[in-house]
Amino acid sequence: MYRVLRWIERTHWRTVLTLSFMCSCTLSLVFAGTVNESVEQPSSVNVSFKQGVGPSESNRSRPTVEEITHHAAREKPQTAATGHAPNLPSSTSMDEEISLLVDLSKNLLQVKRGDRVIRTALAATGSGKILHDPQDPSRKWTFETPKGKFTIQNKLKDPVWIRPDWAFIEKGNPVPENSEHRLLPNVLGDYALGFGDGYFIHGALYTYLLGFNVTHGCIQLNDEDLEYIFETVPVGATLVIV
Repeated sequence: MYRVLRWIERTHWRTVLTLSFMCSCTLSLVFAGTVNESVEQPSSVNVSFKQGVGPSESNRSRPTVEEITHHAAREKPQTAATGHAPNLPSSTSMDEEISLLVDLSKNLLQVKRGDRVIRTALAATGSGKILHDPQDPSRKWTFETPKGKFTIQNKLKDPVWIRPDWAFIEKGNPVPENSEHRLLPNVLGDYALGFGDGYFIHGALYTYLLGFNVTHGCIQLNDEDLEYIFETVPVGATLVIV
């Protein structure tokens, strides 16, 4: 200690002051670096903002309150100003019903999907003639296609015509007592769609008569149109005849 004091006495006081100032600055820089290093060191535990985030996103900083609020507002479903949810297509617009329309004045049959016509076919319809039974004047038949709203009740493939009484009376033949004698295949075409009271949409034996009023009340079509209608129109479909 005595030697140090002697050295200070022999040393110029300005030199001692300079050395003291340099030591103080060095200690301050070392202390500041230690503090900054401890503050900037990342935490070993990270919390992801969104569940299921991958490892590449695990080192992101935690979101602020403003970021969370903005994210929630951006993902919230948008609704109209009234607070109601956006309008969705109705089931009727997504599944339009098939129907049939027959115009007797033009002898045309239309297949419709909703209000849209998807096929038009030339048809033969009732002649309007009247047949009387010579054995019983009280019995008569009017061969016209009925007007109104009907429903397709059944669909038949390779139909067989069960001839009614008038089919025999018209030709001057006796009405058979055996029901098997009424059966006549290969005259109605490949398909038939019944809409009640013995009326059918079926094939035409003579296609050159399509477009005319020549039938006994049924609606006749050519083979191509008949097949399309059989495949397209379901049982229960509406048939309107005007």
